[in-house]
Amino acid sequence: MQNPPKTIEDALKLLLSILDDDTRAMFGSRSEDDIKHYHCTAGVLIRNQFKLTEGNEELIESCRNFSGRYDLDGKGASIVILEELWKMLRHTTH
Repeated sequence: MQNPPKTIEDALKLLLSILDDDTRAMFGSRSEDDIKHYHCTAGVLIRNQFKLTEGNEELIESCRNFSGRYDLDGKGASIVILEELWKMLRHTTH
């Protein structure tokens, strides 16, 4: 990914655009407890692809403002993105 997203909204739009229908349905049908297990897999992919540990401060700051959690680092930002994606998909699959 050449230009990673700079806002949480752009990150979510990008993720929604690349996930196929089966993946969306599967992820959206998971319980909140299940989502915690994705932090070590999908969360790492988000951190790497969106360059959250390489200085994408704009996206980290966007996640801080969105969540109200101003102590977030790259890992925390990826969790916010992952959890928000799940919330969005929950509303579309149920």
